[in-house]
Amino acid sequence: MSSPNYREFAYYAFGLKTGARSFLRNGFAAGFRATASSLLQPVNSYTRFPEYFFLEEAVKGRAFGSPLARGVYPRASTAEADPHAKPGAPAAVAALARGRRGVRLEVLDVGSPKLAAFFLASRYDVRLRATDISPLNVGPYERMWAAIRKKARGAIEFETQDGRQLTYSDGTFDLAYALSVLEHIEGDGGDAAAVGEMLRVVKPGGRLVLSVPFGPKYIEQKIAGMAHSVERVRASGLFFFQRIYDKRRIESNILDVAKRGGEILRIVTVFRRDSLTAAAAHKIRGLPESIVTASGFLNPFFSRAFNRHAEGLIDNFQSDYGLLHSFGDIYGDAVITIAKSPAGKTAEGRGAGG
Repeated sequence: MSSPNYREFAYYAFGLKTGARSFLRNGFAAGFRATASSLLQPVNSYTRFPEYFFLEEAVKGRAFGSPLARGVYPRASTAEADPHAKPGAPAAVAALARGRRGVRLEVLDVGSPKLAAFFLASRYDVRLRATDISPLNVGPYERMWAAIRKKARGAIEFETQDGRQLTYSDGTFDLAYALSVLEHIEGDGGDAAAVGEMLRVVKPGGRLVLSVPFGPKYIEQKIAGMAHSVERVRASGLFFFQRIYDKRRIESNILDVAKRGGEILRIVTVFRRDSLTAAAAHKIRGLPESIVTASGFLNPFFSRAFNRHAEGLIDNFQSDYGLLHSFGDIYGDAVITIAKSPAGKTAEGRGAGG
């Protein structure tokens, strides 16, 4: 089996350049640990690369078997159209794929790793709202973006938002995405509520891209003393929280909600290569975090060696995880692309106009 190309070196090089420019402009304003991580480990895990890849494919409009709803956007002429776009693809998507100025798509990032937002706004003509529930994941990235925005094609605005209760009006965005976010939303129905909210704020015919951890068994991993996966609190307070979904939970918590107001365009299962991944995971579980961070330059090579994908939801792949989140856990990811129905109905049954 040949190693798939998830554009690892393009994303890694961009992350490294972003970290270096931020350091030259901001020094250690974000703290020594965060600054060192941005330089030594610009893509924090080899598992991230397929998520970035499939998000970019969705943005370019090349990943689907069916185009967005006809008539939602102005059409491009044959001469203007992206050669990779499907027949009938909207002019806005075709223009975005070429990076042409003049057609700026509205994009929403709900709590995702901000390198994805930086990459999209640097390469494509988008107006991107980069949000997070914690201010700790907003301020530092505003400073990083300031170091690279002059040469960017698009623009980013940073905001604090709760994915379960977005403050945007119905039908605001052409595309919304949440990469490895839904699993961290605490509370029964929190992930489903976020899917419904993201679908609400996307325009009829617009797209929603989601990725969540996926394995053969459903588990909720918790660590006392952490909130929103980033804020340290008292041990008796909130905690680090993560779901690893199985097929049933993906269908009930995500797909069933999405189908009430949209069409599932594509589902991809990203998994780790058998045996090699397991052996590597057991080796690195005992390593200090500092060594892992310093070895970040190996992540593109790890991705080529370990990451694979298949169409649809499959669960017969290598996995090794338990109730307590630990470095070296092995599981896959489900990447889901959704098109909002032209009727514009949300999970709550409201129309796109409110």
